[in-house]
Amino acid sequence: MSRILGCTFLAASAVFAHGQVLLNTSFEASEGYTLNPLSTLNTAQQGWLGLGDGYDLTGMVTGAQAFDGTRSVEVQANQLLATAWWWKDTPLDTAINANKVIRVTWAQRTTAPPGTPSWLNTSMYGVTAYDDNDTVLSGLLVDNYDLAIYVFDPVTDDWAVIAALGVRNQWQRYGMAMNLATRNARFEVNGVTQPEVQTVRGTRNTFLHADLNCRLATTDTAHFDGFRIEAFPSGAIQGTATLEDFTGDATTRKAYVEIRNPGTLTLAEPLKSVSLRADGQFVVSTSLSGTYDLAIRSDTTLIRILPNVPLRDTGTYDLTVALVNGDVDGDNSVTVFDYDRLSSAFDSVPGDAAWDTNADLDGDGSVTVFDYDILSRNFDLTGE
Repeated sequence: MSRILGCTFLAASAVFAHGQVLLNTSFEASEGYTLNPLSTLNTAQQGWLGLGDGYDLTGMVTGAQAFDGTRSVEVQANQLLATAWWWKDTPLDTAINANKVIRVTWAQRTTAPPGTPSWLNTSMYGVTAYDDNDTVLSGLLVDNYDLAIYVFDPVTDDWAVIAALGVRNQWQRYGMAMNLATRNARFEVNGVTQPEVQTVRGTRNTFLHADLNCRLATTDTAHFDGFRIEAFPSGAIQGTATLEDFTGDATTRKAYVEIRNPGTLTLAEPLKSVSLRADGQFVVSTSLSGTYDLAIRSDTTLIRILPNVPLRDTGTYDLTVALVNGDVDGDNSVTVFDYDRLSSAFDSVPGDAAWDTNADLDGDGSVTVFDYDILSRNFDLTGE
């Protein structure tokens, strides 16, 4: 059965593009940021703009409390009921772009001075997204008083609480994914997609920017870091594959993804394939919605199954899979057939008549004893 299953993966497949990175920053010196305001009325770092009810609400690039690297953006709330935004335009017209989903992720840490009465911790910190008419599309804010998490509800034109809770004095990872075709929005807390679904406000197709947002500020402080905006196709499946014992260029390898009905070998859609990024990331897309098993492999690895993965039109993100190397012939098992094929290519390099890319298990550009060693260590293993 494993050889039949392996042949399934060798069948013709559709190729999909990776997500499109619109902005990715941790506010580091290497990115051109300095230890100064991110943006005020008269200055701007790296294209960031700022606006607020009180300009003493400064978003300062600081070397304190970093989540990624050594720097973050600190907002000190020192004016009662002040509100401020910091943004950098990253427009994308989803009407003419194949990527319809805007996903924004960030790290956030809120604090309050020791001894501060709880009723003064009333600030709401988070991110709001806007269209090209500067109308709110969606947003997520954390109330530092009761640690409630609010998302924007366009029906009431107000903020609605969700079940998840924030925390103080600790980094949390938040996200929102907005499908500008279906107008669905979903929200993430520490990598977990929340059950609540909101509607993306309005009908415009162009995303303009996502803002670091401080509302109703009083005495507390927030830090923002690891800020990323990406565009994906509807129904994106995004993950990272680790290729065991592979030290070469990951972009020379592909990810093959089967979407199966749960607990079966039955395909719910045709096989999908895409070249890996240098960091092992892959993105494919599906029209399906619901819970399915994902069977994933690369060119010389065994199949790994991720069971019961929820697929949504707003996307499924941050999947991780470790893949066992050694399957030269792609039949989902490491056997004498793989030894035979590796032996036929032994001591070859690209351009030689005997060269076989799949026999180069470690990806170093030659078939050597190191490839034999990988195969030997995984001999007689079969994929899932």
